[in-house]
Amino acid sequence: MLGIVQDISNDEMQRLWGYILSNEFRKPGLFSLRTLDSVRNISQAEAQIFEKLAGLMFDSEPYEDQSFERSYGADTCAAGVLCPGIMRDLRKHLHQNEIERLVDAGFLVTNQLRRGYLPPPTEDRTLQVRIGGHRFRIVIAEGLSRAPVDYLPITQAARELSMVVTPDLSKGYLVDLTEQLGKNSCSLQPSTE
Repeated sequence: MLGIVQDISNDEMQRLWGYILSNEFRKPGLFSLRTLDSVRNISQAEAQIFEKLAGLMFDSEPYEDQSFERSYGADTCAAGVLCPGIMRDLRKHLHQNEIERLVDAGFLVTNQLRRGYLPPPTEDRTLQVRIGGHRFRIVIAEGLSRAPVDYLPITQAARELSMVVTPDLSKGYLVDLTEQLGKNSCSLQPSTE
């Protein structure tokens, strides 16, 4: 693995690799080979776009649960970028050319929105989530078993790499997302956990 990083000269990328290697040393296998290869090939411009993506990313599972896609079914969005309305609304926060670059870099599965459902809530109708690395809870209205969402699916590499960046949480995105979730009988609230 050390051979992968020997030619990295940019200070920011060296810090990223340092963090990845120190975590990999503490917990071998934490990052997949695909993630390491994606990071090795990422340009500084793509890294900056990824940071923007990380500020919008939604994750409903603890990272250690590697079966996030299989545990609920193919139509469940356990991790991705939730769309606050239609694609045009998402493009206010992540432009189409940035989406294309993230697909090419191996961090987004597709540039097309998918329709799915949030994972089932707990008995108290809540779902603990991370958005942009910050903890929130989504409260799902009584009588609604599954909340529909449109989303951009992320890759496992994006999910793993999101652990090592500290993104800026877009307040405008949160406002738009809160409004959209409200239309689906859900509310987004800061987590008390």
